[in-house]
Amino acid sequence: MAKYFVGSGHYVIILSSGPEGEEEIDGIRVVRIKRMFTTFVGETREFKRIVRVENPDKIVMLLGMSSFLRFDFDIGKPTIGILTSPIYSARELIQNVGIVDTLNNTGLMAIHLINALIPSFVIKHWGKRFDNIVVLSEWNKQRIILKGISKDKITIIPPGLDRFWVNTKNTNNLNELKASSSTPKIVYFTSPLCLRGTLDLIRAFSLVVRKHNAQLIFICRIDSEDSQKQIEELQSLAKVEGVIDRVEFIGKNLDTHELKAELMKATLVCIPFKIVISDVPLSLLEAMALGIPILSTNVSSIPDFVKGAGFCVTPNNPRELSEAISMLLNDNDLLLRLGKTGRDLMINYPSWENVGMCHESIIQGIDHN
Repeated sequence: MAKYFVGSGHYVIILSSGPEGEEEIDGIRVVRIKRMFTTFVGETREFKRIVRVENPDKIVMLLGMSSFLRFDFDIGKPTIGILTSPIYSARELIQNVGIVDTLNNTGLMAIHLINALIPSFVIKHWGKRFDNIVVLSEWNKQRIILKGISKDKITIIPPGLDRFWVNTKNTNNLNELKASSSTPKIVYFTSPLCLRGTLDLIRAFSLVVRKHNAQLIFICRIDSEDSQKQIEELQSLAKVEGVIDRVEFIGKNLDTHELKAELMKATLVCIPFKIVISDVPLSLLEAMALGIPILSTNVSSIPDFVKGAGFCVTPNNPRELSEAISMLLNDNDLLLRLGKTGRDLMINYPSWENVGMCHESIIQGIDHN
């Protein structure tokens, strides 16, 4: 979006938290400060100081639910918020994740549980201070309306899809699987975090291999100590379940062309999210663009975006997941139809340029105070 704005003649500054400093990335000025927002307070003094110095016409701010947990809103500029995170209830979080994984991931789950418990009157009060709030899906729009935000203030703009994934003739062709005795390949690609259902997938796969000579491939970039620990936990579980010889882990940092080449080997992409951090996971859209059938979970807006390109099952339910995998592997015609439907949906899906144009329209429609 920032690249689109620059290309349209706007001057853009990205203000972020991190090691303090300033640099230019792809022609865009990036300024980092130690902290941008303090929960229960609001934007930090340093944030406000930079806003005063730079004096922007408009501010576009990424939001989480904790962004409404404040006692101050003194930005002094027209502000558009983009709410990317889904709005869960505490009950949904516990059901989707399960007691064991909740206790094993208290650090990650705490913020989601706190967000779920923020009173609606707080969100309604501070939400009025934004000139417009963008959400990524109809699902999240309805959730935030229930929290008290006026529907007239909300705009749905889904994330864009890089045309790299669509503009290719070399899409997944499951006819080859029908005509051969190739081993079906179930591919997972994104973070190895167990909150994305990775442990459930191992357990489900251990049931699948009783009926199918299948292979499970994890494509997970290991970019932190936590990622490495998650991979080791998955490997340990695969050994316990007796499927380690059928599970492959690709942990290196693949570029987009390498990732695409690996995905093209997939019979099925399976990402059984327990929760999602961003309302619309781009990984599913990318797989659909390549004509690969999808198997995911009834979490957030995923069922709406998957539509006829795959199936969604109950999160935190390895047995149901295994039954869905087996059902799909038993029906090559269905796999072909799902893959084609996903490909057709993504051909007409908005690009990042389309998304930039939608945001630009909102920004230009807000009067400068």
